[in-house]
Amino acid sequence: MLDVLARVRSLPVMGQVLSPYSNPMWKITPSSQALRTLRLFWLRRSPEGSLEHDFTDAARDTRFLRDLYAALDEQARKSYGLVATPDFVADMILDLTVEPAVAKSGLPGFRAVDPACGSGTFLLGLFSRLFRRWTDAEPDMSPWQRAARALRSVHGVDIDPCAVSIARFRLLVAAMNATGEQRLSTVPDVPVVVAVGDSLLRGRGLRMWGAFPWRSLP
Repeated sequence: MLDVLARVRSLPVMGQVLSPYSNPMWKITPSSQALRTLRLFWLRRSPEGSLEHDFTDAARDTRFLRDLYAALDEQARKSYGLVATPDFVADMILDLTVEPAVAKSGLPGFRAVDPACGSGTFLLGLFSRLFRRWTDAEPDMSPWQRAARALRSVHGVDIDPCAVSIARFRLLVAAMNATGEQRLSTVPDVPVVVAVGDSLLRGRGLRMWGAFPWRSLP
């Protein structure tokens, strides 16, 4: 399993999603029997020959990751107060806050942070809005340049490392959907700035796991 993680993490953009400093997968050590059982579970087929557990989705909607994590991990719900924000609520709040803020500050200077981002509902809505605005403002830019500028304005923090990993991956897939990219191996090393940390703590010297420095735009 660790070998698979290392191979996927070798892709430039997946280094952020699978960071050993914040992704709990590196601390999981299932037995070989458990891994075989898991593999057989995902390979199980119906009498007609189709996969019984098939998450193929042409739209690449990642909400099922948010919902699956919330449904499977009862401890996370209790420890971190993990509750998914309905999309219509997130859209309403973004309408009332982000739109007037962008109109006032302009796109280049705009930054927003969700201090308890969970699996990324607000972050995805924010990215989508900013990508559309950059497309309208700079139509001659490449899609990944516009995506990188939108991602630069999207910041998230959460105390739950699993939720942060999901949020990072969901943002990455949202950027791929926006640009039309089909393969992870060809995604440029764009910024996905979502960190593991406690937003209720303050002061210099606090460590935020998984916060990455800005990169030059592709």
